[in-house]
Amino acid sequence: MTNDKIAWLILIEDPGQRWPLEKTETIIGRRPPADIVFPFSRISRRHARLERREFDYFLIDLGSRNGTFVNGQPVGAEGRRLAGGDEIVLGGAASLRFEDPDETMQGPRLGRLQGVWIDPDSNDVWVDSLLLSPPLSAAQFTLLRLLYRANGG
Repeated sequence: MTNDKIAWLILIEDPGQRWPLEKTETIIGRRPPADIVFPFSRISRRHARLERREFDYFLIDLGSRNGTFVNGQPVGAEGRRLAGGDEIVLGGAASLRFEDPDETMQGPRLGRLQGVWIDPDSNDVWVDSLLLSPPLSAAQFTLLRLLYRANGG
C-alpha cells in the first residue's frame, strides 16, 4: 500500500498530530500496547478498534466506559463504516477526523457537538453550532487554542 492510498486519523485540535492507518487492525486506548495512545482518564485502556476490510474502514467500540461516537452518533460493538471527513469522538476527550484518500472530503457538519469547536482547516471557531462572527483576532485565536488544549481538547 503506497502512502498516497493510506487512510489517516487526524487530531482536530492539532492537525499536525496524525496517524497513518497502515495495519489491518489499529487499537486506540489510554496507554500502550494500544497503537494510538491518548493519555486521558476518560479514554479506556482499550477504547476502540479500527479495522480495514477490503477498501473500507470500520470503527468498533471495545466496551469503553465513556463511549465512541462518529458524527455525534454512538458506535457499539457492531461497529460502523467510516467515510472520509467523519469526526470521531473518544470518551468526550479526543476528537479525530478520518481521512480516506479515495473519498471526497465533506465540509464541516454543524450541530455534532455542543460547546466550542475549531475547524483545523480554516481556523473558524464554532460555538454551539454557530460560526463565530466576526472572527477572532490572531491573538484571541492563539489564546483560545491554548485554553482548548489545556482543557484536554
